[in-house]
Amino acid sequence: MKSAKMIVLISLAAAAIVLTGCRPMIDTEKLKQELMDTDRAFSALSVEQGMRAAFGAYMADDVVIYRGGVAPIEGRETALPLYPDNPEIVLQWEPWKAEVAASGELGYTLGSYTLTSVGADGAEQKSTGSYVSIWRRSPDGDWKFVFDTGHPGPQRGEKE
Repeated sequence: MKSAKMIVLISLAAAAIVLTGCRPMIDTEKLKQELMDTDRAFSALSVEQGMRAAFGAYMADDVVIYRGGVAPIEGRETALPLYPDNPEIVLQWEPWKAEVAASGELGYTLGSYTLTSVGADGAEQKSTGSYVSIWRRSPDGDWKFVFDTGHPGPQRGEKE
């Protein structure tokens, strides 16, 4: 009888060890590619429909935006008016790196952007820079950015 109890206890202990190690595996490489694709689709929407439409589509409700020289802007309703609804101002970008947390719930993208506008003299003006966006993945798999900041300057690989 003692040996039967011992076998049951050992079996239960082994099952507990196996089950605690059976968390679903997160394919972070796949999620990195998914996040890069999301950021590229975000940029394409910005070019096609304008900044306000694109940022509105990908911005989380609890977003925080950092821009040089101003206090952090918090919340979708406060942040969305930052982005002009003007077809003569075009913002496009290209992510060059993404990382995703082991949990698959958070990630970030780094990239370079180009802002093109028309000056008062009618001439096209371009400015470039780099950005970082932090993204949160919803339970349904959609990515929304929760933090965004950009810094003007040369793009990756360019000299000042």
